[in-house]
Amino acid sequence: MFLFDGTHRKKPVVSMSGASRTSRETDREKLLREAQERRKGREEARKQASAAKIIQNGWRGHRVLKRQREQWRREWDEQYERDHFRSNPQTLLIHLLLFCDPSVDGPRLEKALGYLISPESKANEKL
Repeated sequence: MFLFDGTHRKKPVVSMSGASRTSRETDREKLLREAQERRKGREEARKQASAAKIIQNGWRGHRVLKRQREQWRREWDEQYERDHFRSNPQTLLIHLLLFCDPSVDGPRLEKALGYLISPESKANEKL
């Protein structure tokens, strides 16, 4: 049986064994330490993302340049087969220097130099 004493609220229960001041300070230090670790983690993730972008940009540039050099090689070969650059011998070397890799383009270098030093070349007059 309940007796009504005039109050309708429960009395708040206060624990007298509550956390001490040092406990709150260690909780604060722990919280700050965790926040600092999260910041470091985010910073590390940003650095990794930035490094990945740099590597990807470098790779894309390498790949594009490789394709471009292959195209220049095809164009040079077509031009050489067509007229041996008789119309403008300087373009022979200029275009060759755009893509030249001695390990790959040795035969092209031999063709170009052979043509430039040949007696029928007009390059001797222009150079």
